[in-house]
Amino acid sequence: MILIYIVWLFQGCLSLESEEALIERIMTQLRELVSEKNGYHPTWPPVIQSHVPTMVSAQLFVENLIEIEKEAKMIVYLRQEWLDQRLRTNISLNTNIFGKFDIQFKKRIWTPDTLFVYVSETDYIGKWEAVSGDFVWISNRGIVKTSSKIVLKTMCDKDLRFYPFDTIACKIKLSSYGYTDDVIKYEWLLGNAANEKNIKLDKTAILNDGEFILMNISTFNAPDYYDTGNFSGIEGKIIFKRQYSGFIIQAYLPAALIVMLSWLGFWIDRSDTSSRASISVTTVLTLLTLATNNRQSGGTALTAIDIYLWTCFGYVIAAMVECGLVDYLKHNPFSKLHVENMQEKTVNSFMFDSKPVKKSRRLLSDVAVDWTSRCIFPVTFCLFNVLYVVVLYLLLK
Repeated sequence: MILIYIVWLFQGCLSLESEEALIERIMTQLRELVSEKNGYHPTWPPVIQSHVPTMVSAQLFVENLIEIEKEAKMIVYLRQEWLDQRLRTNISLNTNIFGKFDIQFKKRIWTPDTLFVYVSETDYIGKWEAVSGDFVWISNRGIVKTSSKIVLKTMCDKDLRFYPFDTIACKIKLSSYGYTDDVIKYEWLLGNAANEKNIKLDKTAILNDGEFILMNISTFNAPDYYDTGNFSGIEGKIIFKRQYSGFIIQAYLPAALIVMLSWLGFWIDRSDTSSRASISVTTVLTLLTLATNNRQSGGTALTAIDIYLWTCFGYVIAAMVECGLVDYLKHNPFSKLHVENMQEKTVNSFMFDSKPVKKSRRLLSDVAVDWTSRCIFPVTFCLFNVLYVVVLYLLLK
């Protein structure tokens, strides 16, 4: 048994050495193939020899999301794969064996002029900054694989009308800068149906401290047609949904409680004007501060949270007006409405005589206003909340 084990271990070492030697042979031949004496030019695409468009398969891995606002700043790995028959070696094998080269060797071979179309700032071919992490693998059959670590800012579509229940769609499009589709054609590595596999998102990526969650990823072909020619392209869309639980706790619930607190003045004695006024002023100022602080920064459109907060602000203003009206009716008797010309007979001690006597009856009083407000304010506010939730649900659906 010991002898068999020694023989097996020795054969494994020989096979390991032969594999390393084979990779070294492949890499040596590849270095010779890209030399100028063999007629290889890194600026010439493979179509020069093959006469068919080069299919470039791409895949993206999003390592980190730094921020998501009007644009998304992210760190991604761009992986591309294509076939270059000029790099095919004379080593015939049933499988592909790849040799790994550094960034310096990458400059000696032809690579597609891939650019990111949707970017926040553009220079000549689009603003994207490559950082360390560039590698290239080439097989004995001429299959080339590259991996680049890229920091980019891509545009995002936002509809702030439903803020903070909105979604943000960030688009990533890859296309060739100078080659038309008769030279280069792009495709997703795993096909359009494999959405989340073509664009992989690291689950530990930071999304604005948990403000956003991943909702959906879709990938599809996106060719461009110009007067100068047709350009192949592929596009991916990453949709994020804003987490609104924090807004409910920090904005919606406090606003509703402040509105309810303003109703406390309806139950305070009408003669205690200072207490009623202090409650009204406090609730108005508090809700005004709350509505201002929860305003979407940089946005000018009316949002869903604006409608709710400013409606609540209207309720506390109405409660303040009610307290002022009650105090006015209580201390100004000449302001009361009367129904006049009600006749009453009076008896004279010496003779019977009837004459019209004016008697008044209040149609609007401080007591009636308070009692009416105690019913109308809670009922209408509850109806507003139900209507707000139903309409928002239907619009988002």
